[in-house]
Order: sequence, then structure tokens, then C-alpha cells
Amino acid sequence: MFRFLVLALASALIFTSSAFADLYEIASVDQISPFVTEDSLVLWDLDKTIMVFDWQAPHAAQLVENQIPKIISDLQARGIRTLAITRRKPQLLANTQSELQKFGIDFTKTAPQIKEPNFAPGMLYQSGVIFTSEQEKGEALKPFLSQADFKSVRVMLIDDEWFNVVSLAQATEKLNLGFDGFYYRQADIQNHTIKNLPPITTVKIGDFPIETHRNLPPKDIPVQNSTASFFSSCSDLFE
Repeated sequence: MFRFLVLALASALIFTSSAFADLYEIASVDQISPFVTEDSLVLWDLDKTIMVFDWQAPHAAQLVENQIPKIISDLQARGIRTLAITRRKPQLLANTQSELQKFGIDFTKTAPQIKEPNFAPGMLYQSGVIFTSEQEKGEALKPFLSQADFKSVRVMLIDDEWFNVVSLAQATEKLNLGFDGFYYRQADIQNHTIKNLPPITTVKIGDFPIETHRNLPPKDIPVQNSTASFFSSCSDLFE
């Protein structure tokens, strides 16, 4: 009887695990489209995600993929809340605005209007861009995501750094927000750091087995939700 109850509870947790984090490894930003809903809050990294930036020749910055401005514009036309988050310092605000303007990207169109987010010192939110000033993105974003307007959103992040994707997964779990993290590898493909990826690779946090495909970094950065913790604590019951 106890075994039956445990299995029933486990099934319920699997059903609700989608409220937490799903992580995907993608080669093109086109691959995010099926995951966007009217409740999405879409966050874009800047460097090596939207643009490849040369600090020695800032006006020579190039888009990672030419369709990125249109994808952002299409999201905004649907009324999807869309903004950028970068580890750049606020001192680079003017350069950042200039580069985004060059590519026809304006994050002010549907970026959430937050008057006074309780950010850590050194951070800035302006023109639809969050500057974390080298601070970890997950922790930096918590005060922003704690706003009442975000209680029902599902957060999305497109970022070329695996650490940032995991950081947001951990932060959104603590806030009980859903999360789709996209580990975006196109800049690495162009730099021949990796070869072309399969159409899409997936790791679902909380489901099992976890992470058996290539290219994702080793599991040295733990991410768990209540489902994963539950199965870990009850594993002896299924032996």
C-alpha cells in the first residue's frame, strides 16, 4: 500500500515538474519559436548571442545570426515581454544602445516597466537591458523576477554560456517560476569550437535519466527541483 502511494505521488510530481526548468542546447535562435507562449518572459544575452563584439573595433560588431532582429521584432509584435540581460557594466550603456540601434533592435517596445527594481549595487535596468556588472545572472535577476507582475510567467533565456543558463534555472526554481533555458552554440559553431549540433538536444531537469547526449558540459553544476530530490530520497523504495 505504501509503495502504491509513493508511486502515485511520484506521478503527480512528474506531471507538475514542467513548472520548473527545461534546458535545451540549440544551434539556431529559430529553434526557440515553438516554446514561446503568451506567458513567456524572453531574456536575451548580448555577447556571442545577439552579436559578436570586438572591443578594439566596436563599430565592427556583427550579428551572430542575421534573423535575430526579426525574431525579436516578431515577439514584440505579439506582445511578448522581451528584454536583454548582460554581464556588461552600466558604463557600456551608450555603446550597447548604439550597437542595438545599428541592428534595428529596440528592447523598450515590450520590456517590463519596473520603476525601482531592488538591484544589487552596480546594476542597471535601462532601455530594456539589464546590466548585471559581472554579477551572476540568476542571483542578479531575483529582485527583478520577484515583482508581482511575474508570478505567472515562464522565463526563457537564450545565452551562449552554460553557467548562465544553469544560474537562471536555479533562480527561477527558488521563485517557483517555470523556465526554458537555451544554451545557444551558434557562435561556437562559427568559431569551429564545436561541430554542428543535431536539430535540438534536450535535458529536462527533474526527469530521468538526466543528460546522456554530447556537447552539454559535465554535470558539475547541480540543478535540482523538488521532483529530482524526491526520487533521490525515495530511490531505495524502487530497488
